[in-house]
Order: sequence, then structure tokens, then C-alpha cells
Amino acid sequence: LGIREGKVQNGQKILMYGFGAGLTQAGQLIELNLDHQVGIPTPY
Repeated sequence: LGIREGKVQNGQKILMYGFGAGLTQAGQLIELNLDHQVGIPTPY
């Protein structure tokens, strides 16, 4: 997602969109809200 790399910050809006065969399509707009106690996720 890019959180660890600093490309996506807390509070930013993210648009995810995909399409498939024929006219099948879907989209979702989300706002990233990380828990302040958790902060940035730890590496795998």
C-alpha cells in the first residue's frame, strides 16, 4: 500500500478501481485512518 514507504499518509483519501470482462467494473473511495496508538505498521 505504500504506508511503510511514506507514499500514503494518515488522513489521505485512496481511490481503488477495477474492471473485468465485458462492462463489469467497481470502485471504492476510502479515507485512511490509522489508530494513533498503533501508528505505522511494523515490517513483516
